Amino acid sequence: MTGTYAEKSVSERNLSLVSKAKKHFNAILLWVKLLVRPLRITYRYPLVKEIPDEGYRGFIVLDDGKCIGCSLCARICPASAMKMFQAQEKKLRPAINLERCVFCGYCVDVCPTNALKHARTHDTVFEEGESMLYIGDKFTVDPDSQLLTGRVRIYRVRVDERRGLVYEPIR
Repeated sequence: MTGTYAEKSVSERNLSLVSKAKKHFNAILLWVKLLVRPLRITYRYPLVKEIPDEGYRGFIVLDDGKCIGCSLCARICPASAMKMFQAQEKKLRPAINLERCVFCGYCVDVCPTNALKHARTHDTVFEEGESMLYIGDKFTVDPDSQLLTGRVRIYRVRVDERRGLVYEPIR
């Protein structure tokens, strides 16, 4: 049989119409199912926060006691976000401009004394560009310690094969 519409028999045309109708019906059933039991993956952000898994590349935090001022972190930074400055005790100390940082983690990886680490927090609001420069004591504050304060519900995300992403409350 050839494939033109005029040459198809009436039963073949009806079969293709039934097949299309089944597909439309299945799409409508899926819509109704999602209307009744939605698979939502969003959450109310300011009131609900997600704790990322270990290894998440959040803000970079300096442990000032471990830093030897070698400047390897500033030299390897591909975005030139890390710079060295002269501290009060005449030592070189790193500072980071979060406006430029791409959170690649090269500075954390190259640090010979493990003075830099990734926090698991990556959501802070800045009102002006100057506040994105973390220098001195501001660079040593771990934002994860501030995450668990206040009236915020903390969730961990897991993958369920049937439902997709599922948010489980931690506290």
